[in-house]
Amino acid sequence: MPIHFFVTSPFDGRFGSTPIIVCVETASGVREGGRTGLTAIVVGLYFLASIFLAPIFTAVPTVATAPVLMLIGVMMMGESAKINWENMNEALPAFITIILMPLTFSITNGMILGIAFSMAFYVTTGQIFQDAKSVHKKASDACTQSSEQEKEHLLEEGGENSKSGGTFA
Repeated sequence: MPIHFFVTSPFDGRFGSTPIIVCVETASGVREGGRTGLTAIVVGLYFLASIFLAPIFTAVPTVATAPVLMLIGVMMMGESAKINWENMNEALPAFITIILMPLTFSITNGMILGIAFSMAFYVTTGQIFQDAKSVHKKASDACTQSSEQEKEHLLEEGGENSKSGGTFA
């Protein structure tokens, strides 16, 4: 995670924003081709301007934003096609995230609860133990392989030293 997320996070709460919104803005800028940093500067200027224009923004009724939010929702639903709906460990947390965002009126709350449910399913279904066994097996295989390579290397060195009279120089 880039350092600027750690630097800006304390300010996000003071200005009524969340770090997730900043991440979404950054990701959307990169997706559209902005890779030089100019996109981040422009978005930062827009956020700076929104501090001073907040009274005007609050004058707009929330009902007026509904059509735009519906279009954003339609665009976001395209990404749901990539979810493996056959695997309940993946489908249920995704469904909970999708449903809770509009019900709690917060993207952040929906994501947090979706991640929490995902972690809970990971533990309660025993997948964590299967993955731990797999990691342990791979780690022990890697250690065994590296110790065998070290033995071979030492044997080769020992063979060379035995030709020189058996002393280590």
